[in-house]
Amino acid sequence: MPLARIGRVCDLPAAEAAVEVAAYRDDVVAEAEAREQLASFLVDYLSGRGHTMVELGIRYAARSDAGAVRTSNEDTAYAGRRLWAVADGMRGPGGEQASAAAVAALRVVENADMNAGDLLNVLADAVQAADRAVGVVAETVPDATPATTLTAILWSGSELALVHIGDTRAYVLRDGALSQITHDHTYVQGLIDDGKLTAAEAESHPQRAMLTRALTGDGEMRPDLSMHAVHAGDRYLLCSDGLSTVVTAEQMTAALARGQGPAETVDYLVNRARSFVFSTAPPPPVVGAARAALGVLEAEPERVGRLMANARTLRDALAAEGLSAGDSTTQIVPIEIGEAEPTMELCERALERGVFAQGIRPPTVPEGSSRLRFTVMAIHREVELRAAALFVAAAARDLGIATAGDATGSVALAA
Repeated sequence: MPLARIGRVCDLPAAEAAVEVAAYRDDVVAEAEAREQLASFLVDYLSGRGHTMVELGIRYAARSDAGAVRTSNEDTAYAGRRLWAVADGMRGPGGEQASAAAVAALRVVENADMNAGDLLNVLADAVQAADRAVGVVAETVPDATPATTLTAILWSGSELALVHIGDTRAYVLRDGALSQITHDHTYVQGLIDDGKLTAAEAESHPQRAMLTRALTGDGEMRPDLSMHAVHAGDRYLLCSDGLSTVVTAEQMTAALARGQGPAETVDYLVNRARSFVFSTAPPPPVVGAARAALGVLEAEPERVGRLMANARTLRDALAAEGLSAGDSTTQIVPIEIGEAEPTMELCERALERGVFAQGIRPPTVPEGSSRLRFTVMAIHREVELRAAALFVAAAARDLGIATAGDATGSVALAA
């Protein structure tokens, strides 16, 4: 343990010092495992064992989304011909700038002259530059203590180098099986590793978002670095916790295995994350959340006006296609359309095309019916809303879904 860190531990109460020492032990174990993996890879690589060198091509896409509730977005995503990266800045002053600066610093490696044997060193140097860039943000943004996670892949034909720090993640789908190839640097992951917490318990732990490692600009970062062989047919997914905490591994696997292109798959996953709320009744906590969301909007009358105008546009466009939507005082446009199974199939098709939809059967809907509701945003354009209505109507007709008359109002869950 570095002397400076030992000094900090000595100044802590016993319980906090124990946590700090345990975290350091976990870091040492993780670093040893990463070195062992790297050494094994290099032995195989230099001896020609373990894999055949084959030049592969890639397709790629990236998208960052603020989600259905927040108005700010601290995530930065990038995908290029050799580099793919995701960074998630901490909320607060400088978070968004930190993630953007870190990814911008990495992008210089896109045009670097290198072969597979250089990948890891090039990426290691680049992540040091990314940390320095976060430090610059700290110096230039008033009252900022910026920090960001970072997960990035640098690719060269048949090999890739991976750098990871924080709780953004990298997955690979290979031969139909999805594997997470990063390890979360979080407090709860440390508890799981120590056998003190199960993965299921971690999902509801009050400190599940607490990071034990991140880029902070202080030069003390400890990223995981590793090399991986690339196989033909691999699909790689990099994401922030905004996706991984609400989209299950099974849903990710299904999305990646659909065979759609990168852009279509990214859109599907983002919209799947936005539509994770599915319930059979609006319990009090949901109602409370909706009221709180609308309370925030009351302070932004111009935005409320755009939302309501867009909701009317979508409602009218659906009606023109034979799908009757009821009046709503929120940005939610609901339609009642029949049994739950075809409703959810229509919901899936909408998500695949980037139309944010939620399927629901609350007590107010007659037995044998379901409700499909669409959420508009202030940034939606009229042409986008009318195109969404055309697609939904065509998909409904293809599924043999008939409308069930005018729908009642709906609770707003997004702001």
